[in-house]
Amino acid sequence: MGTVGSGERTALERTLVRVCTTLRAAGVPYALTGGSGVYARGGPLSEHDIDVLVRPSDADEAVRALVSAGMRATDAPEDWLRKVYDDAVPVDLIYRPAEYPVTDDTLAAAEELPVASVQAPVAPATDILADKLLSLGPQYCDFGWILPAARALREQVDWVVLRARTQHHPYAEAFLLLADRVGISTPNRSRGTSARTAQVPQSDAPQYLVARLRRALTEDPRTAEQGVRVRVHGRTVQLSGQVATTQRRDALTAVVAENAPGLTVRNDVRVVATGQPDEWEELR
Repeated sequence: MGTVGSGERTALERTLVRVCTTLRAAGVPYALTGGSGVYARGGPLSEHDIDVLVRPSDADEAVRALVSAGMRATDAPEDWLRKVYDDAVPVDLIYRPAEYPVTDDTLAAAEELPVASVQAPVAPATDILADKLLSLGPQYCDFGWILPAARALREQVDWVVLRARTQHHPYAEAFLLLADRVGISTPNRSRGTSARTAQVPQSDAPQYLVARLRRALTEDPRTAEQGVRVRVHGRTVQLSGQVATTQRRDALTAVVAENAPGLTVRNDVRVVATGQPDEWEELR
């Protein structure tokens, strides 16, 4: 998507200011993300809408506040956002980016930055790109906005953490390969980390912990497992699937415990000997 024209920029900036001031006055916690977040962080205003993160419990209140300010609510076909319009400018109130809900920790990570004529909380550059990369798929795989955004924010992005958070996603992997080839991404070697050993903080959203644990299970020689499913429920990590030996099953628990200290490991993986049917066949 190309950079917006001056007239559209004025409309977007006006709506951006209205959204920020209205939500703050209404006491609704929020953070700018997407194109709005990139713009606040010095990048191009290259999308046609305003993207705002809110908690699921605050989505209705955010809509009411914006409607009271003169905007128009509309039904959104997606089940992860609410949408309002300020004249012709759409405002997306996103409460579940990348299939995981916005939490207090998500919003606490935002940084107060000047944007247009106001101060507003803005999601970290790494989070903005991670959510955008994780939204790519067979129905939508357009690098046209992400590439200039990544180039503009390259010094603000923790590329090691971004790789760890998205390593299970093939479309993100394709983008990061392109970013490497054109010299946008950096290895963050000054931080003393590498893509192989990057640790995502335990306070991060569940999808980032899941990505790190999947990577650990794949790379650790004791497991080398790619087919085991990993889910996070609060402070519990659940493993499911099947392996060929009890030793391998026990190794899964050990690797997860080492990479997620302090969390409970619930190992529901079944031991199925090679060649043994996965389920009993129904007798006919």
